[in-house]
Amino acid sequence: MRQALNYAERSEQSEAEQGKIIARTAENFAVYFSTIADVAPELNKLIAFVLEKDRVDRNWRDNISYIDLRFGSTRIYYK
Repeated sequence: MRQALNYAERSEQSEAEQGKIIARTAENFAVYFSTIADVAPELNKLIAFVLEKDRVDRNWRDNISYIDLRFGSTRIYYK
């Protein structure tokens, strides 16, 4: 997982983008983290999500543009 999250980028953000940190993965999809939530639970949530998706479909990463972890301890949105 550490290799997948290359870096986090902060740039000038619109009002809609405020409150998130964007990490871009080696597979070139984004992971959105909250700026106010504790990062450890968000990382645990991300790891569980990735492991489950890998178990079901090894090629799921080819068709994803983002994973959004900002909405509560149990919710993950992705596209």
